[in-house]
Amino acid sequence: MRDEAERRQQRPDLPERGTSDVGSARKKLSSFQIDRNLAKLIKDGPSYKGKETQTGSIYLYKIKSTETDAELLKIGRTQKHPDRRRSQIKGVCAHLEVEEHASAVAEEINFHGFAEKLIHAELANFQHQWVCNCGARHKEYFDVSEDYAVHVFERWRDFCREQPWTSDGKILPGWGQRLQNMGRFSGSEKEFNYWELSRRWSVFTSPMTVERVASDAIRLWKDGFPKRWRIVALAEFMTMACISRVSFWTTAWTVIIVGLLLVDLLTTDDMHTLNWIDRLMGGGLQAFMPGVDIKTDGKSSSDQSPSPDSRRTQILNASLAQETDHPTPIDTRVSRFGEPHFTDDCSLDATTGESPDAMNCDSSSEDEICSSPSVEVASRRNRLGSRLEFSSPNTQTLTYENREIEVVDLTGMDSD
Repeated sequence: MRDEAERRQQRPDLPERGTSDVGSARKKLSSFQIDRNLAKLIKDGPSYKGKETQTGSIYLYKIKSTETDAELLKIGRTQKHPDRRRSQIKGVCAHLEVEEHASAVAEEINFHGFAEKLIHAELANFQHQWVCNCGARHKEYFDVSEDYAVHVFERWRDFCREQPWTSDGKILPGWGQRLQNMGRFSGSEKEFNYWELSRRWSVFTSPMTVERVASDAIRLWKDGFPKRWRIVALAEFMTMACISRVSFWTTAWTVIIVGLLLVDLLTTDDMHTLNWIDRLMGGGLQAFMPGVDIKTDGKSSSDQSPSPDSRRTQILNASLAQETDHPTPIDTRVSRFGEPHFTDDCSLDATTGESPDAMNCDSSSEDEICSSPSVEVASRRNRLGSRLEFSSPNTQTLTYENREIEVVDLTGMDSD
């Protein structure tokens, strides 16, 4: 068995092309299809729910069976002791001989179930399907040359020993980057070339030391580039601390650099301090002062909410507008009896301040017979007055120009 240090520093030796017959391919998968299947298996990783991520052993046994004259190879996995598993196979399947290959000794490794899966995927064209003496149709038997099978066995066993996936089956960034940089398979998409397929994956699973160092450097650069200013700030701090002479300005600048660096490193989302800073930048100090009138869209809060007097006037206008087909604002005027008088703003004469309809009234008549518009206004007033008396609303007396005005609060009135 090869020395571990030597195995890590150099490529594995491949069998010479054409020196021996690998075996007759029984399936019709091309090298391109097998290569694609292997790449997908490595990228997706082992399933953490099954035995693919667990620790166990993979074995390679030479089989002589009573059912066939060919010498078959059985490649499988077990979590038992390899000798116990070999005796179990010989007894259950009634093989004439079950012998462990001397160049492929079973070893306990992580991801042993996935190592078996990778080996079977590469040797898919050499799978020997038959009905065993035990009545089962096994999938772990292969009719292939020993040298090629041992080479595939060792490659994927050593690869899984590297633990290129996490415990939950995700490929590590270094191996993921290496898989992405492999490129497309250069062989024919229809032919099966085992030599080209074996060489390609041998290069992938056994990177040289220079390739490992370069891969680590590229990953560090990609991870550190978004945080480059932190690295520069730390380098500047170390330079000032170790080279510059101690002075007030160097000390102050060092404190600023360290403070900003700590703020960036320790800042998390939804911090109260950051929310206060946002409020301060948006509204200034008045955002923190209770009772201060903050302007919104150029208008203060006092401009947005009406005063009590204007609110009462709006209520009166709305109530009278509901009595007419076309809503019109009204003016509250004081009559000679000290009671509010409601008239349309649009019906007041500009010079006299009186309604044009009032000029049509016969002043000599005690009943003051007026025209139709005046009657309509009086009717509205009477209806409003009767409704006020019926509802018993809240009233308030205001003094305006030495006159008393009684203002009615209509907010508590029920609608008709």
